[in-house]
Amino acid sequence: ELDSLLGLNAKRQSRSKKASNIKKSRDSSVAIWCDSKLTDRLVKAKVTNYPWWPARVCEPLDPLIAEGVKDCGHVVISSVGNPGMFLVPEKDVVDFIEETEDDLSLDAEVATSLRESTAIAKKLWRRQNVGVQSPWSRKSRPRFVEEKKTES
Repeated sequence: ELDSLLGLNAKRQSRSKKASNIKKSRDSSVAIWCDSKLTDRLVKAKVTNYPWWPARVCEPLDPLIAEGVKDCGHVVISSVGNPGMFLVPEKDVVDFIEETEDDLSLDAEVATSLRESTAIAKKLWRRQNVGVQSPWSRKSRPRFVEEKKTES
């Protein structure tokens, strides 16, 4: 399916000229598998029918696939805490520490899996950013303290 999504068969047949049938955009993410290298780039990705999910960007090892993914405006991601690998539009990928809005009425199993995956991703982020204040630390959150009034 990856070949048909990226128009790779046409590219293989004619490496010297641009393939005219490459699909330039897709409306949703697609579950895929390709031989790839996991990068250190930690992101949140919006996969169809799921909330924003922690993921790592993957670099396809086949130059033809890497070029096809780039040309069609997608990114290959591997979900943190889950075995899924997806081809996701670049517009559906944000930096991991960026705030995202989600429908919080998740299936209990999905919500639990998301919490576990997010906890793993936060540990990865902290390891990659030693010495940088975590956006999730208690110190970075504003604290509201109720003042006690004294009678005079």
